Amino acid sequence: MENELINTSCISSFIKRVQNAELQNDKEVRLNIKEAKTLTYTLGLVMTRLTGKLEDLYVSKKLDNNEEIIKITMDGGKGW
Repeated sequence: MENELINTSCISSFIKRVQNAELQNDKEVRLNIKEAKTLTYTLGLVMTRLTGKLEDLYVSKKLDNNEEIIKITMDGGKGW
């Protein structure tokens, strides 16, 4: 399921509806319950996938972090 494509056409449709409403100076955009459920489900899938990929990226960066830490202390030249 991780690599399964997500149909985001309902998100695009919603964005277009909002843009059209704005151009026509409408005060609201209405969705019927079927459209709202589809949009909610799709946004949930997109956010879940994004969160999973972000967590994977964080874990891989944390595991691959082989950088050496160098500590520098400034003593004003006392040790010369």
